[in-house]
Amino acid sequence: MFVLVNGSPMEEFTMERGLRQGDPLSPFLFNIIVESLSCCLKKALDLNMIKGAMLGNGELHISYLQFADDTILFLEPKMSGEKVVVEEDWAASLRCRKSNFPITYLGLPLGSRPSSKAFCDSVLLRIQKRLAPWKKKFLSKGGRLILIKSVLASIPTYYLSIFKVPVSVAQDIEKLQTIFFWGDGIEK
Repeated sequence: MFVLVNGSPMEEFTMERGLRQGDPLSPFLFNIIVESLSCCLKKALDLNMIKGAMLGNGELHISYLQFADDTILFLEPKMSGEKVVVEEDWAASLRCRKSNFPITYLGLPLGSRPSSKAFCDSVLLRIQKRLAPWKKKFLSKGGRLILIKSVLASIPTYYLSIFKVPVSVAQDIEKLQTIFFWGDGIEK
C-alpha cells in the first residue's frame, strides 16, 4: 500500500490491520483521525507553535481548512529565538508541497479578487472545454436544451454558490450557451 500526497506516491508500507475499502466503519474511523488532527492543530495554535494567515483587511484569521480527506495549512514564518522557521521546514517535515496564493482548492481559485473578470476565466474555460466534444448538429433542440440545463448550468452554479460573478462574466456564460443552442449565427 502507499498514500498519495499532492498526487505523488509516498513510501510503500504493509497493511497489518484496518478496514476494507467500502466498509461501513471506515467513515467513522476517518472522522476519529481527522478530528484528532484538527485538535492537534488547534493546540499548536494555542501554544503559538504555528501562526495562521490573515486574509482580507485582517478581518479573517485562518490557520487550516479541512474538507473530506483534504487539509490545507496556512502558515507564516515564525521567529524562534535566533532561528526563523520557514514554510519549507513545515512542508518538508510533513512531506507536502508548499504553494503561494493564488491556488486552486476543491476546484475553486483562492487568493485572488473574486470580483475580477480574470478570476472567473476558469469558469468560462471549463464551459468551453465541456462544449468542445459535443456535436450539436447531431442533437435535437430538446437534447441541446437538456445538456445546457443539466451540464453547463451546473458548472457556474458551483462558483456562484461561493462567489459573486461579475455581470460581464454572466453574460459571457449566457452567450456560450446561446451559441451552442442556436448555432454561431445568433445575430441573424
